[in-house]
Amino acid sequence: MYGSGDLQTPSPACDRGRRRRRVERPFAFFTLKGISMENMLVKIIIDLVAGLIGGNVAGPLNKSGNLGPVLNSILGAVGGIAGGQGLDAAGILDQLGIGGGTAGHAGAAAIIGALLPLIIGFFKKKA
Repeated sequence: MYGSGDLQTPSPACDRGRRRRRVERPFAFFTLKGISMENMLVKIIIDLVAGLIGGNVAGPLNKSGNLGPVLNSILGAVGGIAGGQGLDAAGILDQLGIGGGTAGHAGAAAIIGALLPLIIGFFKKKA
């Protein structure tokens, strides 16, 4: 048996004829720069949420040019996605040393998401 020093293979009863199934991941076959589509979607969602938070934090800072919570949220989300993905694609996050980290990516998206409502609010006509 197993302890006698003989090299024997385990009986097929242990395996019971089952083969391991391959787990299907819907976007796993799409890759860009070695990153799977699932990871890219997670980064986009992180950028979206960080931009929303950044836009809503920066909106009340500009008292005279406050655009309201809805427009601050929309501009923050757009700025977060565009800023986070744009900085990542341009390689700026890698040069700063925060390219692979989620926290650095979210921080960059929040900063750009906060800047966009401030810039648009600056050009808003004074009522």
